[in-house]
Amino acid sequence: MSPAPSPAGTLAWFASGALILEAVLRLRAGKWSFVLFSPEARRKKALDLLSSPARPGRPWPAIAAAGLGLLLLSGFVFDLARPRSPFSRGAAAAAMIEVGQGQAALVRTGDGRHLLIDGGGFYRSEWDVGKNIVAPGLLALGIRRLDAAVLTHPHPDHGRGLSYILDHFPVGEFWLPPCRNYLSEELTAIAERRGVKVRVLDESIGSFRFGETVVEVFHPEAGADELCADPNNQSLVLRISSGPMSVLVTGDIEKEVETLLVEKYTESGRLHSRVLLVPHHGSCTSSTPAFV
Repeated sequence: MSPAPSPAGTLAWFASGALILEAVLRLRAGKWSFVLFSPEARRKKALDLLSSPARPGRPWPAIAAAGLGLLLLSGFVFDLARPRSPFSRGAAAAAMIEVGQGQAALVRTGDGRHLLIDGGGFYRSEWDVGKNIVAPGLLALGIRRLDAAVLTHPHPDHGRGLSYILDHFPVGEFWLPPCRNYLSEELTAIAERRGVKVRVLDESIGSFRFGETVVEVFHPEAGADELCADPNNQSLVLRISSGPMSVLVTGDIEKEVETLLVEKYTESGRLHSRVLLVPHHGSCTSSTPAFV
């Protein structure tokens, strides 16, 4: 899979084709297209013109057109290969990837690391969000490698799209909560098969450094139920801090966990963040006034 070309790259592609075609017409028929297909020429049979011997003349105009066409073609190839990113160089940033129901978010740290938070997906459809939306989105941003892929909790609308990403992109680490079900087992198996480091995170971890970035783990609580009876409220809650940028990742936590987090961390102010990934992607079960 390759990224889509920029508008300039697309223009270079069509212009290179037109110039190379012009060169072929000039060498074969001794005419440029605007002469060959002029109203006067249309009164003759174009195929006869093409099949007739080329008129004697210098080949340099055709060679020049072909050379310019090849130069533009090389520009198109370079446009596909070069990394493109709307993010300012050296600045931390966060962006949402539109996956419909569910969540997929990209965090770029100040030292240039890329973390994919969830990958979208559907409950009752096999249509691959990871292949058709997330992967093209990453490639369009010039991202061909992820330093971490994060599963906040193993529900299909957050995790199914990660299957393709873990299986087709180089990924440094895979983070997930202790809550285990068929989806988390499937993703873990893909990660282990591809040699990706797997980190199971809960509150007992506290915080850790990821390059120059600090990751704090607020939830789930230590000793969380691995049977995954309530995946939403066992979602990872992480604060990812890189310089002045901080992102609070909340998964699908609901009112009960929001209240718990407010009680635990209001005084310390550790939940305060520049960017909040809204709990449960805006559902009415979450985003209580006290938490927000």
